[in-house]
Amino acid sequence: VDFGKGAYSLGDAAFYGCKALKSVALTCTLTSYGTSVFGGCEAITDFYVGPGVATLGSGIVPVSANRLGNLTVEGNGNTAMAASLFANRTSLTNVVISGVTDLGDGLFSGCSRLANLNLKGDSLVRIGNRAFASSGLKTVTVPASVESIGTDAFASCGSLERIDVAEGSTAYASEGGVLFFLKGIHVHAFFDEFRADFVQYAQRIQVIGDGAAGQVFGGKVGREAP
Repeated sequence: VDFGKGAYSLGDAAFYGCKALKSVALTCTLTSYGTSVFGGCEAITDFYVGPGVATLGSGIVPVSANRLGNLTVEGNGNTAMAASLFANRTSLTNVVISGVTDLGDGLFSGCSRLANLNLKGDSLVRIGNRAFASSGLKTVTVPASVESIGTDAFASCGSLERIDVAEGSTAYASEGGVLFFLKGIHVHAFFDEFRADFVQYAQRIQVIGDGAAGQVFGGKVGREAP
């Protein structure tokens, strides 16, 4: 179903139980929505959210879609995604996000098959606590606009090999796939099964701590020397 460019208000359970529905494109301006709009729509595999949806919350997400594999969110530059919105969606493999300012806590945690993540544009400011914890990510590129990455944002991602940072960031840097926080003394975090050789980065590390914001280097956390 493609909603086109009109303005809509979707009531409670508007599409509830539409078991043949496989694709949803919210290309419209969504003025309001109720609860369980796509409840019981188990066959949905593709879900697109356009800039006309200002807040992406639990009411509009197809919570019963156990085949959901592809998610695209093109926000309006101020769009927020609520906490734990897609948590434990083990069918989810591909996510593309742009025009979103905040990725809520636990947003994609437990998405064990989520291998492809594309964070596009310069709107994203915050990646929440445990946002991608225990997901299947292999690589991540953090947009330069990101100012905050929460505790354990990428914890227990056993397949994660590297985190890169887009050029121009004033908050984070990456070297050899290792992510460093550039401001203050706190360590942000990332994952606990990193595959790079820690020794070659040792000259850049001033303090080895005890995981104040997660685990890296097999349980040890480093911060970059000033």
